[in-house]
Amino acid sequence: MHVCMHMCQVRRAKQSEGIRVQTLTVTLHRGEKRLGMMLDDANVVLEIKPNSPANGLLLAGDRVLALDNVDLAGRRLAQV
Repeated sequence: MHVCMHMCQVRRAKQSEGIRVQTLTVTLHRGEKRLGMMLDDANVVLEIKPNSPANGLLLAGDRVLALDNVDLAGRRLAQV
C-alpha cells in the first residue's frame, strides 16, 4: 500500500477566555483514499468523515491555509 503524507497548515479559533486564534501544522497520512474533509470556497472545514485521515486531527471550522508548504491564498485546496 502506498502512503502519502500531506502537511496542512490550519488556522483554528479556540473559545476559552475569549477567542484565540492559533495556526498549527497537521500531518495527514493517507493511502489510496482522499483526506476525508469537506471544505467551503474559503477552505474552511465543514465536515470531517469518520475513519478518514483528517478525523481527529482537523476540526469543523478550521481554515486550511497551506498544503505541503504551498500557500492557498485565493485558491481552493483542490486547485493545488
